[in-house]
Amino acid sequence: MIEMEPLPVFERLEFICIIWFIFEYALKMLISYDRMSTFLRLMNIIDLLAILPFIIEIALSLFGFNTKNMRDLKFAFLVIRVLRVLRVIRILKLGRYSIGLQMFGRTLRASFRQLSMMAMVVLTGVIFFSTLVYFIEKDVEGSQFYSIPAACWW
Repeated sequence: MIEMEPLPVFERLEFICIIWFIFEYALKMLISYDRMSTFLRLMNIIDLLAILPFIIEIALSLFGFNTKNMRDLKFAFLVIRVLRVLRVIRILKLGRYSIGLQMFGRTLRASFRQLSMMAMVVLTGVIFFSTLVYFIEKDVEGSQFYSIPAACWW
């Protein structure tokens, strides 16, 4: 698997953003009247999960561990970093202020059954054709279709 190092400018930008998120989260916890109920809100848990990998990496590096070379923890860090994406969910809070987003939300709710059926048909087609490609290509040397899930990916 190819591992790519991020550009230093993106690392600095990430550092600045995470520091801002930590500052915002700490301030929110300090100012709130009922810290426990504030902490247990879904968005605040997502915020904590978004900044937790950074805090863990900093703590490990302060204790002398080189987090870039820790192969055993690399997957754990990857999983925790993926959780940072959950922070994007906060954008959905802006929907209250946008008539277009509110209309889009109502349309999705009204069309949920039809969209679910369409997703089921598409998923069935993907699995069917992936299975077909797998059985056609499985005996070819060097084939990338070594399993049905791999064929689904391609």
